[in-house]
Amino acid sequence: MAMLPLLIVMILLSALLSAVFVAAWATMGRPRHALTWSACFALGTVQWILNMISVMFDASPPGAWIIATLCGSGLIALAVIGYRQRSGLSPETGPLAAFVGVEMAAAAVFRVFWPHAGFYLMLVPLSGLVLLPFAIHAIAVRPGLRSMGEKVAMATIGLLILFEIVIFLLALRVGATVPDPAYDIYMATLLTGLPTLYIATGISGLFLLMADQTVVLQGLARRDTLTGLLNRRGFRDAVERLLTSPGAGCVVLGDIDHFKGINDRFGHAAGDLALKQVGRALRLGARDDDVVARIGGEEFALFVPGSSLERVQPFIERLRAAVANVALPGHPGLGVTMSFGIAQCGGSIEGLDAVMSRADEALYRAKTAGRDRVMSAMGERTARRTASELEAARQRAVGGVPGLR
Repeated sequence: MAMLPLLIVMILLSALLSAVFVAAWATMGRPRHALTWSACFALGTVQWILNMISVMFDASPPGAWIIATLCGSGLIALAVIGYRQRSGLSPETGPLAAFVGVEMAAAAVFRVFWPHAGFYLMLVPLSGLVLLPFAIHAIAVRPGLRSMGEKVAMATIGLLILFEIVIFLLALRVGATVPDPAYDIYMATLLTGLPTLYIATGISGLFLLMADQTVVLQGLARRDTLTGLLNRRGFRDAVERLLTSPGAGCVVLGDIDHFKGINDRFGHAAGDLALKQVGRALRLGARDDDVVARIGGEEFALFVPGSSLERVQPFIERLRAAVANVALPGHPGLGVTMSFGIAQCGGSIEGLDAVMSRADEALYRAKTAGRDRVMSAMGERTARRTASELEAARQRAVGGVPGLR
């Protein structure tokens, strides 16, 4: 009876974890794996209840071993399914269900047809040894760097696998019948380590859900809700990391021509539609490694990495032509054009603000030159040379009289 309080605590904590995962599902975008993990801890609750009944009456109810085996192997299978769902992998429900079925058949053999306590006790730890590595694999194959939540989950599952190895080996030492000295060691080890690792696995799953939600919220904070493109903050965060590399690339600013007129004549719904269609055209026309953003109002920005002005200008001309062909459903005859300004990055000696300022100057020249065109910013040497040439031409025009304006 000394273990009865522990079992009661485990029942309550397991039921609480199941309920919390349901709450997480309802409040965090309804991820399927949260419900799967809730079902996992619901099965765990049933198993802890069966353990409590066995302790209270010093015997298992008839057929309880069937439910116990199903709960033990089933909750491990559900945990793996949840991790695979989170990673967008096939849950492989069929093979996992078949594995649990084989475990139940083996339990029937070792409980009824060829009773052997040790072999029966090793079945659930065997489930952990075989299945839990697939949970770690499901986390590891996700693209990108591992988040802290993923690292914690992988470490917790790894510790649980090591514990299952110990329990499996101890179970194999138990004889065909109990009481048995090896059985006492098995139970002492099981009740010492399993509750802690069981709860730790649930907490790490909740931590993983919260970490995933934080990533989603950070992504939303960097996205323009109307077009789905990056916003100004997202564009800055993405591009500033790339500016220090040699031959970083070019920053392009684009502005929809006469956008105020679209809003005034056709309403803001037409203006929003124009923004969406232009954003879509830019996204489809850009390369996979280009950064595309709507940085405010009718202004868009692109970062084209590893390219010079000579290579970027024809590319932006094609984007300009694509925008000019954008159709606005429900507004036949309403066309959209854009003006663009391009500036090449100067490497680590020049910050993003300076590059965007030069691109904005080029955009202004495109606007004043008639709109629906692409202009490139001049480099510092080119700007000085051009200014000198203009001054010389002016001097020639006025007969070389200094100071004449």
